[in-house]
Amino acid sequence: MQKLRRLALALSLVLSSFGAAADAGLTPGDYVMVDGGWGTLKIKPGGQAFSIETVGGNLHVCNVDGRIKDGVGRPEDADADCKIGFKAKDRDIEVTGEGDGCRNYCGMRAYFDGKYRLPPAQCAAAALQKRRNGFLADYKARRYETAYLQVDSLYRECKEFYNWVDIDALRNDVALTQLRLGHPADCLKTLQETRAWESPNEKYLQEESGLPPSDFDMYLSVAKATWTNRRLCEKALARRR
Repeated sequence: MQKLRRLALALSLVLSSFGAAADAGLTPGDYVMVDGGWGTLKIKPGGQAFSIETVGGNLHVCNVDGRIKDGVGRPEDADADCKIGFKAKDRDIEVTGEGDGCRNYCGMRAYFDGKYRLPPAQCAAAALQKRRNGFLADYKARRYETAYLQVDSLYRECKEFYNWVDIDALRNDVALTQLRLGHPADCLKTLQETRAWESPNEKYLQEESGLPPSDFDMYLSVAKATWTNRRLCEKALARRR
């Protein structure tokens, strides 16, 4: 009987915790910024504690933690002139900062305002890595049809949850697999979606693309892969004409 009482009490605490989240309309979980930014929002069980981490241009960052009450977040530094609005809709939370003090939590080129989305299970961070590892295993074993099915579904289902560097790396994976399957035109069509497509070489990317120095350094290896894949696909397509 005592065990049952303890179990009932534990269940009551869990339900009340998630009830607080439901009252605020905020589902606990790890959200990903999906409107062109690069960051995460963690809503902890109970729907009251939150943590935001974002990365802006030149690797400037935002870091802010606090608690939410009635849809308004306050940083842990309660005296800060910063109120953070959390507006939930479906799997999204729109985050907006109000007050000069909000800038104290961000570098010059970083921001945390924006839309954050709760990924489905197949697009959570651990699942993304597991799925890409499966693709790489098939690709290295030259099981190109199976590899393509894996990487294509990963791209279609989860591309909004990748940052701008990693999504171009994934596009390179898709394009190269299309080439191996004998579809160079599809390969080029995929590569046209990358940032590097508009930059013919490293010098142009560095001087004309507008990328800050740290962003350039971070993206360069992905861009080089894009340029190599483009040449391979163009040569394969030319041989067919």
